[in-house]
Amino acid sequence: MTPFPPAKGTPMLIVSPHLDDAALSCGSILDRPGVEVLTVFAGRPAPAVAVTHDVLAGFPNSDAAMDARLAEDHEALDRFGVETHRLDLLDLAYASLPRTADDGDRLAAAVREWIAGHGDQEQFVLIPAGTGHMAGLPVAGEGEPGAASSAQRTRSFASALKSALGALGGRWVAHQVFLWKKSRGLAHRSFAHPDHLFVRDALLAPLLSGSAAHGSARVVLYEELPYLWSRAGDHGVAEAQARFGFSASEVALAVDRPAKARRIGLYASQLPQLDPRKRRLEKASTLPSHERFWSLTPRAAKP
Repeated sequence: MTPFPPAKGTPMLIVSPHLDDAALSCGSILDRPGVEVLTVFAGRPAPAVAVTHDVLAGFPNSDAAMDARLAEDHEALDRFGVETHRLDLLDLAYASLPRTADDGDRLAAAVREWIAGHGDQEQFVLIPAGTGHMAGLPVAGEGEPGAASSAQRTRSFASALKSALGALGGRWVAHQVFLWKKSRGLAHRSFAHPDHLFVRDALLAPLLSGSAAHGSARVVLYEELPYLWSRAGDHGVAEAQARFGFSASEVALAVDRPAKARRIGLYASQLPQLDPRKRRLEKASTLPSHERFWSLTPRAAKP
């Protein structure tokens, strides 16, 4: 099998949950020939709504926020020649939870369409690893009958809090939950952004199935910034391994930090809320020097 990263010109699709994740997490490969970006949650609610995340970013409502965010994405990607595709699914800030199966089907169909458009060429599909998620932490409602463990109660409460506050503002809420847990010594039980986990889990099973619909597509997980600052991506990879069955080979790619800082600086409306205390996203010197990826091989397949 071709190692990752492949030769320049090899088709690669970065599946970016939000309108900045590709730039935040895949800067080392974003400008390679053959790379395209599919942003999943690029829709807007109708009618427009006012949620906390947008208000804190200075927008009166979701229409104004999405106008600005799409313009930022155009400046950061399209203007530099990166071919982009955008689905109109709704960000956690606007979505009703839980998400419907139709959302997952639409995402999987968009990836299948991209794969089909590249014929029999070897292709790579990059999806988020679920960085920040604690591998093996029990999920509410799972496990043996009887009284919930302390870990289950912690997870149940935090999950319920996220669901209850989801309409207030996506990643802002996720970050506030993390800060609450950190203040109580529970930061080691932090978990990934629900939108990232949704994208990962909706795509891993079909992409690893080896079905004809997914051709020769190879699957790569990427570690997400800024969530790696709360807990590294290894834990999300390990959890996904246990659930979906694959072996993973880690690759770390050096980053041109000044160039990456310039690009992510174009997402100016979002950066203050993604790292509000330390503001590490806004300086090249405080960005990670490498980005990490995991190239996957289904356990039934031979490398």
